[in-house]
Amino acid sequence: MVRVLLGSGLSGTFSSAEAAMARADDLPVRLMDSLGFRGLLVLRATEIAELGRTPDDIVTELGRIRAQSGLLFTVETFDRLLALGPVGRGRALLGTLLNVKPILGLDDAGRVIPKGKAIGSNRVVTALLDVIAAEVGPAHEKIRFGIVHVGAPKMIAEVRKRLVERWGDVEIPSGPTTPVISTHLGTGA
Repeated sequence: MVRVLLGSGLSGTFSSAEAAMARADDLPVRLMDSLGFRGLLVLRATEIAELGRTPDDIVTELGRIRAQSGLLFTVETFDRLLALGPVGRGRALLGTLLNVKPILGLDDAGRVIPKGKAIGSNRVVTALLDVIAAEVGPAHEKIRFGIVHVGAPKMIAEVRKRLVERWGDVEIPSGPTTPVISTHLGTGA
């Protein structure tokens, strides 16, 4: 069995699972630190398991995919980012006054880092897609995107349309994010 857990840079879940596994070394469970890319990794793990691959093979393949993956997000307000710590009060106040929408991502250790910004909600999707294009580079043989939101289901159609315009017929699962992420990002993320 493979357990893909919330990123260690975002939560203590992975280290708690490691501690539990250390106490029960005979369990047939492999842990995978998602580093924040959990949803699509779980989807891929399921696909690989259906092919009859071993847990070690699944973890190896997920590690390869995770190394080539990224996560970008934006927030409607700075309230929850203040609580998380990546944004200070001064920047949050200035960002609110200027209607700046931050584009944030995760570094190689799964920690939140700035990736860009847009002035106004109308420009944020374009700015987000520009960051994706810079990170993805030239077209790939196979690419999968995921769209998650916090109480903003209307944005899925626009983002999906714009992804297809840039990358063609790509797979794009979508839906609401987890309650833990929702709590950290706030409505509109």
